[in-house]
Amino acid sequence: MDFASFAIIISKVIIGGIGTFFAVLLWSKTRDAAWIFVILGVIVEYIAIVYSTLEMFGVVGNNIITFYEIPVLKLLLSVLPMLFFIFAFITVIARKKIPK
Repeated sequence: MDFASFAIIISKVIIGGIGTFFAVLLWSKTRDAAWIFVILGVIVEYIAIVYSTLEMFGVVGNNIITFYEIPVLKLLLSVLPMLFFIFAFITVIARKKIPK
């Protein structure tokens, strides 16, 4: 692994950790469903970053759980953050009343 790849990995882990830290701080101060979904999206995205980093270093296997040769954990970690963001957007849109 060259220095550029290592710097990118470390940057993603550090910046993601900072973002997740502030997301958890916000979680303790809000009860709003839309914000909870955004926070969950950020946390799951950080889990995906950490998992891919551990996978790259060979700490975890890349096919822990498979279903028809599809790595389920990898699929969930790549799809769940955007699903949580979608749920947050839907929650905010549903809250706004459309004038008639």
